[in-house]
Formats: sequence, structure tokens, C-alpha cells
Amino acid sequence: MIKITPGTRTERFKVHITREDIQLFARSIGFMSGIHVEEDAAQAAGFSSLVAPPTYPVLCWHEVEVPWLARITEPLLHGKQSFHYDSPITAGNTYVCQLQLVNATQRFRGEGQLMTRLEQRLEGFRKDEQSERVFTADSTFISFQQNLKIEKEM
Repeated sequence: MIKITPGTRTERFKVHITREDIQLFARSIGFMSGIHVEEDAAQAAGFSSLVAPPTYPVLCWHEVEVPWLARITEPLLHGKQSFHYDSPITAGNTYVCQLQLVNATQRFRGEGQLMTRLEQRLEGFRKDEQSERVFTADSTFISFQQNLKIEKEM
């Protein structure tokens, strides 16, 4: 049985964002606006460097082992995601990030198949968790793995 506990957090981890990272991601999703791919355009718009596209934080949580996802062997469905910015993610900065399992619920659906819904939150800060928060990214995943057990929240 794999135990999952809402409230669990990952260790804090740093993510350094380069111009090349932003350009590559922007091109891969078709975000060809100047502020995402052209340094001059970003600076002319008042930014210190290239600005990451709105969905960029999804790459950050791949930088750390996520304990509530690490042992799931069945495919995960991506339910939904949302992003909130207190300021833009820009190239040349290092962000301190942490993921939290905010909520986990289970229910049976058709023919007794167990469905587990996992809601996680990624927060990114300028220098440390005490400094200015830059972004929050919420993601929901759905698993049909049968050996998952939700424990009481921490």
C-alpha cells in the first residue's frame, strides 16, 4: 500500500532560469512574443531580461523528487492547472521553490475502480521562502492506481 499524506512538502530546491531555458520553452509552446524570445524586446518593455511564458512553472517541479508522485507506477491524468504571479519570472534569476500536496481525495467509480485526485501547489520565491513570492502554480492529477491510501493530513 502506498500512503499519501496531504500537507506533505518537498524539500526546498533552487531553479536557475536562463535566457535559453525561456526561449526553448516559449518556442516549444508557440509563444513567440518578443518578450519571451528577444532580449531587446523584453528590456524595451521594462523587464530586466526575457520573461517566461505563463505556464513555465510546470518545468520547475521536475527539478525535485515529489514523494507523493514518485511511487505511483500507473499513468497520471493531468486534471487542471492554474498560475498566479506576484511578479514575472525572468531570465538570469534563481528561485527557491517548494511543492506541497494540498489535498488528496479518493472515490470509487464504475465497477469499483478507485480514483485518487491529488492537488499540489508549487510556490516560487526570489531568494528564500521568507522573501517575495513570485509565483504559485496549482496542479491536479488523477490516478487510477489501486494501492494508494490517503492518510490524515499533517
